[in-house]
Amino acid sequence: MKKVEEFILIQIQIDSFYFKHQFTRIKHKQEEVSLNVDNFQQSIILFNSANFSSNNINELPSHLALQLNYQEMHSQQQQIDNQLVQVLSLNPYKIISQNHVVRTNYLTVPSGQTLSNYQLYNPKLQQYISYFNEISIILKNSMNEQQSLHLINSSCNLIQKILDIKSHSIQDTNRLQSIAYDSNSNKFKMGLSKFNFDPYSQDDKIYEIFIECKTEYQDNALFYRMRVKSFFCQLGEFYISGSCQICQSVQGFYSVTYNTTKCSIFDKTKFEAITSNGIQLKKGYWRPNYVSDYIERCYKNTDQCLGGWSIGDNTCNQGYIGGLCEECDKFDLRGDGQYFKNQQQLECQQCQELSKRLIAFLLISFWAILSTLLTIRSIEKSNQLFTSLKLKQKFADILFNLDQDHESILLKLFLNYLWIFSLIFTFNIKFSFSLSFIKQSNDTSYFMANYFECFLSKIEGTELIYSRIIVTIGLILSQILILKIFSLLTDHKYQSRIISITMLYLYIQNYASLINQFFSILAVRRISQIDYIQGDVSLLYGSNTHIKWIFGFVVPGSIILAFILPFSMFIFLYFKKDKLNKIKYRRQIGYLFNEYTGKTYFWEWIKLWKKTIIIIILIYFETDMFLKASLLGLCLLIYQFLSQHFKPYILQRFNILDIQAGQLCSGGIFLAAVKYKCEYEENYVISAFIQTIIILISLILSYPFVKNILKVYYKKFKPQILSSLLSIFLKAQTNSKYTKYLSTNLKLIRQKEENVKINFSKLRKAFLKKKYYENQKLNIRLTNNLSKEQQV
Repeated sequence: MKKVEEFILIQIQIDSFYFKHQFTRIKHKQEEVSLNVDNFQQSIILFNSANFSSNNINELPSHLALQLNYQEMHSQQQQIDNQLVQVLSLNPYKIISQNHVVRTNYLTVPSGQTLSNYQLYNPKLQQYISYFNEISIILKNSMNEQQSLHLINSSCNLIQKILDIKSHSIQDTNRLQSIAYDSNSNKFKMGLSKFNFDPYSQDDKIYEIFIECKTEYQDNALFYRMRVKSFFCQLGEFYISGSCQICQSVQGFYSVTYNTTKCSIFDKTKFEAITSNGIQLKKGYWRPNYVSDYIERCYKNTDQCLGGWSIGDNTCNQGYIGGLCEECDKFDLRGDGQYFKNQQQLECQQCQELSKRLIAFLLISFWAILSTLLTIRSIEKSNQLFTSLKLKQKFADILFNLDQDHESILLKLFLNYLWIFSLIFTFNIKFSFSLSFIKQSNDTSYFMANYFECFLSKIEGTELIYSRIIVTIGLILSQILILKIFSLLTDHKYQSRIISITMLYLYIQNYASLINQFFSILAVRRISQIDYIQGDVSLLYGSNTHIKWIFGFVVPGSIILAFILPFSMFIFLYFKKDKLNKIKYRRQIGYLFNEYTGKTYFWEWIKLWKKTIIIIILIYFETDMFLKASLLGLCLLIYQFLSQHFKPYILQRFNILDIQAGQLCSGGIFLAAVKYKCEYEENYVISAFIQTIIILISLILSYPFVKNILKVYYKKFKPQILSSLLSIFLKAQTNSKYTKYLSTNLKLIRQKEENVKINFSKLRKAFLKKKYYENQKLNIRLTNNLSKEQQV
């Protein structure tokens, strides 16, 4: 108490009864109880804030002040309409509005919700933040002190005003409510107040909260004005009647999008649980971000979408990213290491498993080189046969068609229909064992390029979807280089035509793979209303990098591969169609028309366009399984109709084989769509039955090709094998039964070869004789006509 006396220069104690009596007496003379420059001179008051009113110097309040979260806000006194009004004055501050940080100097209030219950939601942190812990109006005296006055019958009226900026007029005035004085806190608490300022109509309007307070001892009111802005509706709220209301999750309603006019309804097929602004997904479903209400099923692999409260990549299994968790985390974006897609199991695996990948790469490389060598060898042998027949014999075309082994034709047809049959894997069906070798046997360069994914991902600034194409083209060129070196080491004389045949073979063989990669970059795939690059759904469509690659590489490459080269080949064949049987053309470009008749020299061009149409269907109708199956079936049906009409192959058995293989592929594609439907509906019994049928179809499809190819090699190498075995047995046991058996078979084979030569000779003589008689008849006819003309 002594310390207080040392600091207080003036201490006046007024009895509580006397205090009330004096206030009543001077009720009509308010200016006499307010301290001012006339009645408070050369004085100072300190610590005039006792808990009891009787222990303070009191005066009637002179102005109002706003208190937010227990902090008094700065205000300025202005005279408006002959009234002294305290006007809120805020320095610019930052605040969250719909996941954006905005800067404003207006007090921002919610619309349609009580101030004390309102909370701001931070989507990134998934947390609510209390906005108004406390908001109130306090009474201040002329010394700017808040005092503990017992103003029981005092109140404040809250008035909201809307002013039009253009007309400078008050558009609407609404007296909301009256707030009673809280004697416990000595404040007018506004926490339970609610304002209705339309947040989406405030650009051309000014919103004001006008507060008018009157105490029981004063006739004149005190005024406070604040200009405000209204919060836009946040997640978990919906806009209705000019205000934002909370969606009631206990009733099955939620909202995860901004500015919505209605709440979404709980979907039991996709959701486990909801809050007013959150969704817990079931396993197998994916959602791109917190402000998306577009949930999609991970139809390619439901096991990789874990569901839960998270969004985007965080809902994916380890190693997976992108739309519907379909891509591998090639750049270690999630911190779990680099992952690549294993083309055998079509699953993401870590890049550390390079030994297994190296074995697969070597096997595919071996098959790629072997199939190329076998094809080139067969074509070269056919060219040599044609050359020998053309130089020595008449009717070379007929004899050539009968005498060649057709190895390259069979291999070409087989690989073509293997690729078509591999389309069943685009229907996202599961097999109890892997059939990926069917696709790998045809797209060798693409699967070889996949081995380098982990190395390519380390190249900064280049996405894998672009660098993979460059590597694929590089691998094709490397195969050409290897075969050129091989031709130099074996036979210098034929290297130019071998290179041309190799280039044509590799172009046609890898055409589908390259066009698919180029077109998948140009195509857009929409997932949950977001546009992704179809070839890589972890990349957004239309980004700056994407646009640069499209115009700088993809469009030129697509035009060259899909239009310029095919049309150039067609135009060349069209103008040279009467000279294609010449040796120089057949040696260089015979691979394009070797198996076709003279009238259907363009059939390879038809097959390239069939592949192009199939790829376009696969890309643009990837997710619509039944429409995709229907269009693919229609495409193959049209090709079968054309094939039946033109009969393009030189031998009828190839025409029949072409149509039969197309029909089997159509059946396989249709059954793949049915199997997808069965797996989607979890009907695994029928799915297993259809799987068995698909496997049988693949065996039936492969059987005639494999059989005929083996026959060719059996016929080609049987004499050499028997000769080698006979020489071995002659050295071991001269008179054994095996020696006699091998010797007899070898003689029969050689006798058959001689008979074939004799038959060809007879056939040649028959053709020559027929041609001779035809020439004789023509000469007699011309002679008779000439003699008749002379007689006339």
